[in-house]
Amino acid sequence: MGQQLSKGDRKKLIGRVKKLSAPGYHGWMDLAREFLDSTPPATPIKCKDKKVLDMCIKVLGDQDLASVEAVILLKVLQRLVASKGIYSLLVKVPFSAFRRPTASESLLVVVNSLTLIRQILETPHDSLLKVESVLKDAFLQDKGYEMICMLLNLYSTNPKAMDIILGAFNILHSCLITHLNSTEPSDIPKIVAIIRQTALETIFLFTYSSHEEIRPLACAVLKAVLSNVPASHVSQIQDSALRNGLLLWHLRYSLEEAALPQTANSRELLRLLCDHEPCLNTLARMIPPPIMGILQAEDFDNYIPRRRKLSGASSIGVKPAKVPVSSVLNWSGFWFAMENNAETPTLYWNSKTRDELKAKLIQEAGDLIRKRQQRPEVQWGWDSYELIYESLSPLLYIGKHYVNLLIPALLAPDSHLKLAHPSQYVDLLYNHIVVENDSRRKLLVIQAISTIHDKLLALEGGYEFPYVGYLVWLLQPGHYSPVWRQQVLMLLKSLFRMEANQHSFIMHGGLDVLIFHLNLCHLEDKDPANEERRLHPQSLAKFCLLLLDILTNSAIGAKRLTAPQPFQFIVQALLIDSFEVADLTVKLLLRLQEYRWEEDSALYLTGVFSFLLAALERGCTPHMISFLRKYHKKQAFNQESKDADAQNRSYLSIFLPDAVLNALEKEDDTSFSSLLQSKTVRPSVLWDEQHIQLLTETVSKQIGEFSMRLKTQPDALYTYQRPTQVIYPDLEEEIVVSGVYLSYFLSDNKCKLVDSDEFFLNLSRLAQPDKSDVYLMTIIRAQAEFLRRYPNSKHAAHYPAFPALIACLKHQGYPRTLISAILYLLYRLLSKQRSDNVSLAVGAGLIQTVGDVMPHLVGLGNAGHSSTTTLFKVTKFLVTHAEGPLQILQHPSLMPCIVSLVRPNVVSSGALASALFECLRVLGLSRALSMRLAEYGAVLYLLQILVPKQETQADPKEAEFLEAIESSQDVASPRQSPKLGVQDDDTETEQKLDTNSVLLAALKALVNIATTSPVSALLQQIFVGSLYDTVMKGPADDAQALVCKEHESPRLIWNGAMWQEVQVFLEKEITALEASSSPKRWTSRNCSFTYACLANEPFVCGIYVRPYAQLPEPATFVLDNPQGFISAVLEQVAERISSIHFIASTEQYDEIAIFVKAINNVLITERVKSGSDVARDSGLTSPLLVYLSSLSEVETIFSLLRSKETPGRVLDPILKLMRSMAGSSACIAQLVSHINTLHALLNSCSNSPGLQELVFNILCLLARQSVDAVKAIRDTGLLVSALAIFCGSPNRNTRIGSARLFGILATVGDMSDSMRRLLLSFLAPHFEGVLRQAYADPNALIDSYDADTETPFIFWNNETRKDVVNMLIRELNPIVVSVSSILSKAPPVSQPFVWNHQTFASRYQRPALQRETQVAGYYVRFFNQDPSAFVKLMDLEKFWQGLIEAIEALENSNHSRILSPRPTDTTCDAADELEDSERDLWEAIEIILSLRSTITAHPSSPALPKLAFAALENRPNWPGVQCKAFEVLLLLARKKDLAPSISQNTLIATVFTYNYRLLDTRPSAMAFLQDYVEQDSKHVLLVREAGGVLFLLDIILSSKPKKIRHDATAVLMAMVLDGKVGSMVREVVARLLTQKVVQEMASARSPDVVLACIDSTHTSQGREWNASSQEIISTFVHNEVSMLVSQQHLGQWDGKERWSASRLSGLHAKLP
Repeated sequence: MGQQLSKGDRKKLIGRVKKLSAPGYHGWMDLAREFLDSTPPATPIKCKDKKVLDMCIKVLGDQDLASVEAVILLKVLQRLVASKGIYSLLVKVPFSAFRRPTASESLLVVVNSLTLIRQILETPHDSLLKVESVLKDAFLQDKGYEMICMLLNLYSTNPKAMDIILGAFNILHSCLITHLNSTEPSDIPKIVAIIRQTALETIFLFTYSSHEEIRPLACAVLKAVLSNVPASHVSQIQDSALRNGLLLWHLRYSLEEAALPQTANSRELLRLLCDHEPCLNTLARMIPPPIMGILQAEDFDNYIPRRRKLSGASSIGVKPAKVPVSSVLNWSGFWFAMENNAETPTLYWNSKTRDELKAKLIQEAGDLIRKRQQRPEVQWGWDSYELIYESLSPLLYIGKHYVNLLIPALLAPDSHLKLAHPSQYVDLLYNHIVVENDSRRKLLVIQAISTIHDKLLALEGGYEFPYVGYLVWLLQPGHYSPVWRQQVLMLLKSLFRMEANQHSFIMHGGLDVLIFHLNLCHLEDKDPANEERRLHPQSLAKFCLLLLDILTNSAIGAKRLTAPQPFQFIVQALLIDSFEVADLTVKLLLRLQEYRWEEDSALYLTGVFSFLLAALERGCTPHMISFLRKYHKKQAFNQESKDADAQNRSYLSIFLPDAVLNALEKEDDTSFSSLLQSKTVRPSVLWDEQHIQLLTETVSKQIGEFSMRLKTQPDALYTYQRPTQVIYPDLEEEIVVSGVYLSYFLSDNKCKLVDSDEFFLNLSRLAQPDKSDVYLMTIIRAQAEFLRRYPNSKHAAHYPAFPALIACLKHQGYPRTLISAILYLLYRLLSKQRSDNVSLAVGAGLIQTVGDVMPHLVGLGNAGHSSTTTLFKVTKFLVTHAEGPLQILQHPSLMPCIVSLVRPNVVSSGALASALFECLRVLGLSRALSMRLAEYGAVLYLLQILVPKQETQADPKEAEFLEAIESSQDVASPRQSPKLGVQDDDTETEQKLDTNSVLLAALKALVNIATTSPVSALLQQIFVGSLYDTVMKGPADDAQALVCKEHESPRLIWNGAMWQEVQVFLEKEITALEASSSPKRWTSRNCSFTYACLANEPFVCGIYVRPYAQLPEPATFVLDNPQGFISAVLEQVAERISSIHFIASTEQYDEIAIFVKAINNVLITERVKSGSDVARDSGLTSPLLVYLSSLSEVETIFSLLRSKETPGRVLDPILKLMRSMAGSSACIAQLVSHINTLHALLNSCSNSPGLQELVFNILCLLARQSVDAVKAIRDTGLLVSALAIFCGSPNRNTRIGSARLFGILATVGDMSDSMRRLLLSFLAPHFEGVLRQAYADPNALIDSYDADTETPFIFWNNETRKDVVNMLIRELNPIVVSVSSILSKAPPVSQPFVWNHQTFASRYQRPALQRETQVAGYYVRFFNQDPSAFVKLMDLEKFWQGLIEAIEALENSNHSRILSPRPTDTTCDAADELEDSERDLWEAIEIILSLRSTITAHPSSPALPKLAFAALENRPNWPGVQCKAFEVLLLLARKKDLAPSISQNTLIATVFTYNYRLLDTRPSAMAFLQDYVEQDSKHVLLVREAGGVLFLLDIILSSKPKKIRHDATAVLMAMVLDGKVGSMVREVVARLLTQKVVQEMASARSPDVVLACIDSTHTSQGREWNASSQEIISTFVHNEVSMLVSQQHLGQWDGKERWSASRLSGLHAKLP
């Protein structure tokens, strides 16, 4: 659009339009375009001149008018019609003039024509409504609506003409809806009639068009038509819409979101269409009945279907003649139900059904469209269409309820669902079930009837179901189906609550049906897919039995079931494999038996008892027990027998033991049920799983054939056969005493006896030697168990059967297990206190019997543990009898047999050994017996066992003997119950004693009573020292702990070597004893024993020195006389040291080390006792140390330190002794005299870090207490040796010792300041802090020394450490030579060595530190590496001033040596170092000047620029220094406070000269020049006169990197663009390069563009610029620049022009 005109100009334009006359003037089209371009559509126009309108209409009527021109003219009319003045004049123009363009072939013309017509018929001005009404009437009279309908029909199938369709609908929508108030009411029927007659089908099509703008307009027009058409035509329109498929589409659109406009339009159209019975019936075939019921407002509580008969078609005009059908339809409820999800018995509708409806509608509509595309006349077959929902097909809908949902709704726990007429609904369901063929649906209906009856009808008092006969029919053979059988049975159970239903069922033959189905439960289903499996046989049987049980309430039903055949079938139900079925069957039989009591005695003929016992495998219930108890003795199965007892026997005696039958009679149902089906062991009843299994297997075998027959022939009847007797073999061998099973008594510890005394008396009488071993074993075990449970029984204290028991013991044929059991019983009887059993046993000859039995039991391979152990326990009690010792002595083999067992290999078992030793102890209490035992060598054997042996290889014969003993375990007879022997566990009544404790007790008894002769003396020789008193007089626990383990202490040594000597001695004595002639006797009169292994043990003052010296914690052992012990030990040491000078042996050195360690232990004990610490409490005086220092032998010990032959194991305790003495002030002077010796050791023991550590400990103690010690450490050079160890030792502990020494020297005493300065002169000043804390934290000093630190404040690295080490090596050489003489045998040096510490500083060279430049205490190089990290920590002013002074000093110094033309290697190295130092200084200055963000105020110096110029001039061979000075000069030139003092001439000349010399180009120089020339035109002039243009062009024309050329181009462009001097610069550039390059620079474009122009070939003002010309110019410029550089000297340029453009003359002649 062009420029908009003002209001006045637009008025003039309209005036020009008025002057137009068509076709005489042909400029109208230009004016029209000008008018459109200058008049926006929304701009109001004031025009009332009809000439303008007439002119446009005339031109529009021209037949030769082009389409484009017609469109322009129509748009002009659209703008004009918007004016009130023009619009009011339209009534004077025929409407045909506006309608005529609609006939154009141009779609655009038609669209704009319709837009104009809409503007005419739809004015926005309310004041012109009358004019609008007149125009609408004119439009109607001019057949405008016919034209609109014609256009709709014409373009309905043209997709490119949708704008025409939209325009047509806009006109109809305006006339009928939006601007209806200006349309005459009388015209509305006419317009509607025109539409109905000409374009109704087309409007139908567009109501579901995909065009978003057209569809709502078409729907609105159709609604207007339906609302205003005469009543006689409404049904015709509705039928036509139905045939065209509008119901499909608008029902589909109605299902979208309610908020969408299209949804509302479609729902309103649907409401209008369904006010017609065919439409409503079609909708009913598409929508589920519940939702249609909501639409039709039906009462859903009424189960009778009712559909209101619709009236005929009615009119919905402006004034309807009657109420339309849709007015009574509940559309709001209908749409609410359609939009929301519901799953209730009366309504099932959700997203799945909704989506299915949408899909079906879309599919049907799509099919209709495809058919019409092939045949346009095809219509929708609405009358045959019915929508089927697959999602609703599983649901059964009866009587306005979904049966599938009704059932769970009624069964819900919180259900409040009610039916208005439940009985009527049941009738309805019955009517359906009769005609229903689908089995599943029939099952569903039956479930519904059952549920309604249970939840509704039963609560109302029951319901007399009239269709019971039908239910019986459903269950009859040939009619029933497993699908619904269970449900029918459940329904019957519910109906049987009412007696009338029971009676009806019986009368219809229901009992036979139930019996039939009960028999079917026996069938074996071989096909897993058989429908019989739909209801498990057990479940079916339970249903049938429950129903039969209910029917027995009726006398008729009970009597019919007691008939032989039904009763037998019920009995046979016990064979169904189900515990619950069996219980229900028995329960039913108990009830039926009440009606057939006269047949009780013949009940066994039905097989009920066998069937019941077979069912015990599945379980047992009180009903079963009650049935058995009630009828088992009433059976007449033995009537043919003449024995009265046999006739009265229980029928169950065939199957069960008498004890179980007695329990059946005496116990209640629950107890007997538990007994019968589980393991039951009682005194009177034995019944376990094996018995149950035997019973069930026997019974199952007897009835198995019939049971298998029922699986194939379920209606077979049982024929009675007498069962065989069940035999229980294990119960035949049971022993019963006083009515109690002994097996039960033995197995149950809680068994209670009614009369225990009678039981034991009868039990003891059964122990006879003529019984079998199994029988007798049971009797013996039972007696022993009785004694354990009833210890206070009167017969237990006076056992009546000792003779019989002893006779059994002497029986030769009984196995060892039985003998063991008899002995155990004897032991229990004899151990009972306050009883006569010992006297009774001795009187019965038990001692003689024991003596006879013992050899047999303890023979080789027969020394079984349990029997032999019990035998000794029995013997122990026999000794206590008055006649016991005499009888034992008189028995020839008893005591020798006992002594023969006192062997280490025999008493390997703890229980046997304890019993044997305890027996010996008791025997030893008798003097006569103890003497006899001693003669038999019992003491020797006991000692041999007591004294431990060193581990040696076992003797094969001894191993064989032990294996025989271990393997001789008691093995019971296969038929025997669990064995009984002496149990070595908690069943013993007396506490088991420890074996060694009992052995010691036996030994004490033998020694104490056997006289004090040689036995005691021998024991004192064996148990040396305090060991004898501990063994013989001390507690058993202490003696046992001491004897059985190796022990080594200062007062006692008892070890393996001593054990070996004792064992050898005992073996010798035992061998002599056993070799003596019979009778064997041992005498100890000539026995003597001493230990050879103790001969070499140092023993001083009653103390073994070696164990004492090896104590890990000496303070735990306190000596009685420490001084005496030390004195005696020192004498021993002195004696051995004196012998070393003659013969030195390892043993001697070891003894000396032990003695010294012992002295150290005494001192340690004294220190711990006093609570002091050597390191912490140095300087304290101890009396013991004072005494020790006074002894000359101490110096003798210290003399070993000066001998090279003294091994380290001796040096260590001597140094530890010296360390202990160093803690006392009384010993300081003595120890200080040995510092030289310690120094020598420190250097010689480099391979012994532990010794060096001890030396440092001693030195630390001495240095803390003595100034003389500190002086000695310094003057002897020991300090240097310590530093060498600190710096070079690989052992950290040794370094820690030296660090601690340094800490003491630097902080303690009067010499601490001088020593600290001396140490820091070795290291570095920054070590002072960690040095002061080195004693408390030596690791900090070591870590600081080892760590590299390179900061402006501290410089310490590997190089500085090398300097320290090199210095120490030089200082240490003479010291080592002097000190080494101390350890040599050569005569000592007459004049001792003294280290000169005063001149040390002059000798100490530090090359690494000297190479580093240090200013004001800061290392410059490390500041330059990371300035931002340290700048805030430094005194910057001080550092800055130091830098300036350092540079001035360098400038003022004489560098002639360094700058000599022929330098030597030495001078070259010095020059390099000096260059690096000065470069670092300039770099630091540059950094400080650059750190603007870090430093708030830059320090400055007026002399600095001069120094920078001087560095550039005077350092030609030091480019690094010149570079840094050049950068500093550029930074200074930018500083406001220094820039005025810098000569601009010199600065600029220097910049160009040294930028050329120093690596050609520096980015900082270009950046400086860029800022410089942009500041002032004078600067540009100065740069030009200095030859800057040539310098810049030299860079630009070179092959330097692009970035450098770019920066130079930018500087040159800034000069070219200068307003005052730029012309002169442009002249030079144009003459050297080309005018085009100058133009590019002058256009202020990017330097890259200028460089591209220079690098490209081009022609400018007749000059050709190519590679050849560029090379010539580049060579010329470079030569000129070289000339300028060679002529330049600092301070000599006066500012006059250095280079003139006149030098360019003749240059162009050289160009090609």
